[in-house]
Amino acid sequence: MKIKIILTAALTAVCMISGCSVTPQPTETPTAEPTASPTPVPTPTPTPGPVVRFGTGGIAGVYYSYGKAIGKVLSSKLGIPFNISQTEASKANIKLIEDGNADIGFAQNDVMYYALNGTDFFAEDGAMSNFSAIGACYDSMCHVAAVKGINSIEELKGKNISVGSWESGTCFNARQILDAYGITFDDVNVNTLSFEDSINALREGRIDAFFCTAGIGSEAIEVPASEGRINLLPIDTAHTEILVNKYPYYSANTIPQGRYSGIDEAVPTVSVKSVIIASNKMKVNDVYDITKALFESKKEISQNNPFGAELDAKYAASGLSVEIHPGAAYYYREIRVLLSFSVSSKKAVFLKNSKKQESKKAILSACTVLTLIITNNRKVVKI
Repeated sequence: MKIKIILTAALTAVCMISGCSVTPQPTETPTAEPTASPTPVPTPTPTPGPVVRFGTGGIAGVYYSYGKAIGKVLSSKLGIPFNISQTEASKANIKLIEDGNADIGFAQNDVMYYALNGTDFFAEDGAMSNFSAIGACYDSMCHVAAVKGINSIEELKGKNISVGSWESGTCFNARQILDAYGITFDDVNVNTLSFEDSINALREGRIDAFFCTAGIGSEAIEVPASEGRINLLPIDTAHTEILVNKYPYYSANTIPQGRYSGIDEAVPTVSVKSVIIASNKMKVNDVYDITKALFESKKEISQNNPFGAELDAKYAASGLSVEIHPGAAYYYREIRVLLSFSVSSKKAVFLKNSKKQESKKAILSACTVLTLIITNNRKVVKI
């Protein structure tokens, strides 16, 4: 009876004050400050554990350099070390988290979907579900770089091609892009090289082209472009439509003119979101602290890496293929960016007016009561 009264009161408070739907707050989030004392003492927020293990990517890719910049700034801000690991990127990072060997890591949005559902390159490994999203950071462009004289993807048939490290998002993208053009891995001589090794192999004439899914300005493309060695091959509208219709986490995009040395024309391509993911075993408050520090340190991070300038909370929480970690979701709701998120409906509910703060404390207080009763933080519950 007492539980029913508390639940009814909480529901009534939310409905009367906000008139909207929210998700339950995580069990470990701070409660509202007491009002009885005129000078309440704030409860200290727990900091993450002794070290945060951060899986990134290859040394010549954006994930590694950007991860180092994030680790440097957040380590200083949170007072704990970040262990930055060089990895084979998306699939490898998901597996590291699944096996308990990493706490956070970078992964492409499409690869996250395949992992969660046990499809594509995860068909043999099986589904992996011990991770959720902190937030998307930027768009990764699918670069297709080829030696001078090769001007289209159709011409790659029969050529020596690097498709990226075997457990990278690039490898997924390479296979799918080639498939859209009617080319399979059996039709080319496949090399699974890191970005750094791909650059060297191109210089030495061992490969004719390589795929590189990375943010615009990637060193893996700029280095051979500045040496006058490559063309960037376009993905035209017709083949972009094939990819987007078959794989919904692709988006049509363009590599701007002049962004790379010697590339004087804009290049149409496709892109996917690059996301920071976290282990579901991480405490809610730890992920909340990391998420909060990430976005509040945008200026400092961008001073260490240009991709920091693209950090945006609303972008980070939208269009994700997996659930948002409860700690990150709490931060997005706290800053009045996100009300709820559901992968099953593929919809994120955003606040239209981020300046309305008057009902915030009442909503959070009501949700704190609800959290004591509803323990499934990953499920969107409309009240």
